[in-house]
This record gives sequence, C-alpha cells and structure tokens, in this order.
Amino acid sequence: MEHVTPVDTISRTEHIAKELERIILNGEMQEDDRLPTQNELAQQFNVGSRTVREALKKLETKGLIYIQQGKGIFVKKKNFDFYLESIASTISSELPRDKKVLLDLTKTREIIELFAISEYMHHPSSDIVNQLEAIIQHMEKEKNNGSQKNYRNLDIQFHQTLVCCTNNQILISFYRHLTNLMLFSTSKTERPESFQGLKEHKELIIALKNMDASRAPSLIKEHLEHTNETIRSL
Repeated sequence: MEHVTPVDTISRTEHIAKELERIILNGEMQEDDRLPTQNELAQQFNVGSRTVREALKKLETKGLIYIQQGKGIFVKKKNFDFYLESIASTISSELPRDKKVLLDLTKTREIIELFAISEYMHHPSSDIVNQLEAIIQHMEKEKNNGSQKNYRNLDIQFHQTLVCCTNNQILISFYRHLTNLMLFSTSKTERPESFQGLKEHKELIIALKNMDASRAPSLIKEHLEHTNETIRSL
C-alpha cells in the first residue's frame, strides 16, 4: 500500500476511512489483498489504534473490507454491487438528514420510477403486476394490524419491485442500495391520513393493467408530491 499522510485534523476517523477507501476503489489494492495491521495503520497515520478500528468499521459497513480474526484485514471482492454499496452507504451516512436531502431523494425516486413506468409501457410484465398485487395484499394486512414499521418496509418493497420494470441492473441495484435512506425518509414523512399510500398504489396497479401511459406517471408524481408536501412541513 502506498505511503499515506499522517492526520492532524479533528475528524481523524473520517480521514483515514476516506484515504483507505480511495486506495481500494482506485485499484491500488485488489480482491483479497491484505491491508496493513491495525498497529501498522496507526503508525502510518500517526493516530491511536482506537481511531483505526473505528475507520475500519466504517469500511466494513460499506462492504469494502472483511476482517478475519487472527488472519488480518482483506479487500472484498469488487463487483458492481461493491461500488453501489459504497456510494449508497456514503449517501446514507454522510449527507445531512435535512429537508433538502429528503427532497432530493424524492426527486431521484421520481426520475427512476417514471423511467420504470415508461419501460413498462413498452414492455408490459404480468409477473411484475402480480408481484405488486401480492405486496398490496400484505400492506392491507399490516394496515389492519396497525403496524407502521412493517407497512413502511412493504411500501419500499412495492417501489423496488416497480423499478424492476426497467430491467436495468444498474438502476435496480442503485435503488435497492438506497433503501436505508428511503426508510429514513418514509419514517419522517408519514402522513396524518395514515396508510393513504395504499390507495395510491392500488390506483397505480389499475393504470398499469390498463396500459394507461398518461395516468400511471401522473399517479407516481402525485404520490411523491404528497411526500414532498410533508417534508416541507417538517
């Protein structure tokens, strides 16, 4: 591993994590390469071992490394999900959880989901519709049980399934890796008229079945605009 500059800033853990992440992602270290030991890293960065452990924990959470007790610290296999997991983890952990970020997230969702609707209209899939209807049934059950948490998880699953209409593995993986941030968003934007999203989802399924290329996108925009209204009121 190349020489690294000692750290003298307050956010030492963040600096070390970013430096090691850069070295891994730019190809200077390959799959299963062993990183220096914690003590060696502490010496290179001129910090304590606790700071190094915290930095390594961040990398492990991002899926960049794996630690084998008694053997060492190694670079994980690099595939497409490897990079997306790192990006999504950075978005979830480093961006401020404020209105602007939540509104940006909703806009990102709108762009992806409108593309998914467009792709469905060109390549309709009864399998996707069946999956969406099955999720709706579970959502109704959780609504009757009054379980907001389970309902939110199913709501995310509904939208993830919709994005599968794109048949685009990059978008599907990216959307899936944003789940944690999306769950944070929905937990902050539950509307007073609890479970209204269920009605909107049902209407969307009808529009998909009818191949209504005008109504379906409008429903997505309407659904996400309700979310935006709640975010703005926070």
